Parts: sequence; C-alpha cells; structure tokens
Amino acid sequence: MYEQFIEEAESKEEVEYDFAIRKFVDGILHKMNDFSSHMGDQSTQIGSYAQALKKPNIQTHELENIAEYITTAAATMQNSSTKIRNDVENSSNEINELKKLLDEARAEALTDDLTQIGNRKAFNSTLQDLTIKHSKTEEPLCLIMTDIDHFKKFNDTYGHPIGDSVLRYFAKTMQKDTTENESICRYGGEEFAIIIKNSSIEASTKRAEQIREQLQSSRLSIKGSSKKIDTITASFGVAQFYGSEDDLENFISRADKSLYAAKEAGRNTVIHEKMIC
Repeated sequence: MYEQFIEEAESKEEVEYDFAIRKFVDGILHKMNDFSSHMGDQSTQIGSYAQALKKPNIQTHELENIAEYITTAAATMQNSSTKIRNDVENSSNEINELKKLLDEARAEALTDDLTQIGNRKAFNSTLQDLTIKHSKTEEPLCLIMTDIDHFKKFNDTYGHPIGDSVLRYFAKTMQKDTTENESICRYGGEEFAIIIKNSSIEASTKRAEQIREQLQSSRLSIKGSSKKIDTITASFGVAQFYGSEDDLENFISRADKSLYAAKEAGRNTVIHEKMIC
C-alpha cells in the first residue's frame, strides 16, 4: 500500500542517471586502486634500482637495465593516466547527456499537457519554495487565483475542442507580459494561479487587472470559420503572504475567497483580500 499510494517512484530517467553516477564512481575508484597498486610496485622496484646506482662498481649492462625499466615504467604510467582521463571524459559525457534527459523529464512532469504552463505539482513546489524563502528574505509574495467565467458554456455551446482552445488562449494571455518574478500554473480545470514574488498586493492586483482587460478585449473566431465565439472573461482573487504568522493553506484559502468574492460581485473583476476584510 505504501509503495503504491505514498512512496514517490523514481522515473526511468532518474534510475538511469543514478545508475550511471554509481557506475562512474565505482569504475574510477577501481581504476585508481589498480593504478595506485601498480605505482606502489614500480616505486618499490625503482627504490631498489636507486640503491643499486649507489654501488661504486656498477656495470654498464646494469645501468642499461635500469634505464630500460624506468623508460618502460614511465610509458606505462603515461598510458594508464591517459586511459583514466579518457574514461573520465567519456563517462562525463554520458552522464551529462543523461542529466539533460533527466532535466527534460522533470520539466515535463511539471508541465500541464494542454496549456504548456506549470501544472498543480509545479504550483505546489514553487509556492512551498517561495514561502520558505520568504522567512529568510521577507520579500513580498502574492498569489493570484483566477478562473474563466461560465467556462462550461464554451464546452456546451462549441464543444470540448473549442473549450480546450479557450484554456490555451487564457494561458497565453497570462504569459504575454509575464516577468521572471511570475510563475503561472494551471491549478485545475479552468482555474489558474499566478505566483508573484517581490510584488506588493497593489502591484499584483494591477497585474491581474491588466490580464482581465486583455482577455475581455479579445475577439476570437472558430478556426476555418468567420463565426466569433462569445467574449471570454475571467475573475481574479489576490492574496498576500504574511511570513511566519501565515501558512500555505491559509494563503491559498484567502486567494480563493477573494476569487469567490469577485464571482459574487458579478464576475469579470479583480478583488484582493483587503477589500473583503
């Protein structure tokens, strides 16, 4: 039960990357141990030759033998060193390629298939990281929760493919003027979230209003036809994170309550939490 529902299974890419790292480390350690052992034997032999060189009556053939051994030993050490370096380079290239595949797989796991923005998992991860960081930096952090007004009518009137297109268009509208401080995610269904770091609640409300106006002013038609679809509008709720006196659950809940208040106020509007206190 634990393995099936609780424990997070490693992906194929993670398993392959982990195996490659272990294989790389084990291989290098094995080669270095062999190299070290071989060096020890050669060091002992060279030491004995060094003693022989101290003999006052050393013979010419003995000198030739010593010189030949040292030359051979030096060449062997060079070859071993080159082989280890090449093995390291080859293994590093393999690991870098696997790392690239792993990064791509992880990015895909955090991406919503339909809209190509962050998914719910990306939302949870990003918000958790930023709230933890907030306790150290205390930089402003805000959350915008938004969803498309009367989204069901698009599916009912035009069909699900058009409904999907509406969701994609809304995601692209939010991305249009996004900054590096923003993380845009699909929270679920027709509901989306924008996490904005280093932004006041007033600035975040202004950003939500910008998106609302851009969406409302859009006039979309069905592909291959001149027939226009109904105007798309969305409601927005904005909340601010208050650090140590706050928590994730309450933070998200306040943004949701603000969104609900925007819907109660007639939809196609932006309301932040301070407006409903």
